Amino acid sequence: MYFHKAVDSLGKDDVPGRQVVEHDRIRVLSVDDHALLREGIAMIVNSQPDMAIVSQASGGWDAIEQYRRHRPDVTLMDLRMPDLSGIDALAAI
Repeated sequence: MYFHKAVDSLGKDDVPGRQVVEHDRIRVLSVDDHALLREGIAMIVNSQPDMAIVSQASGGWDAIEQYRRHRPDVTLMDLRMPDLSGIDALAAI
């Protein structure tokens, strides 16, 4: 739902080379229990002109809290985490 809304906000009528303003960016939550992986994902996502990491979480319970706080357009979540699986966290979200 949120992903489609964010992509639609970019629109088909965008002019090539148009500068993307902050509210046009796809807001991403990254969730993984490995800090190095979260940092790598953040570097890649933040290097895109139309995307931005709005928050990161290190576990399932933290992901639920961060999702509720930031309401991202997209959530990239590890499925295997020690405290709460990504599947259970997504069901709670």
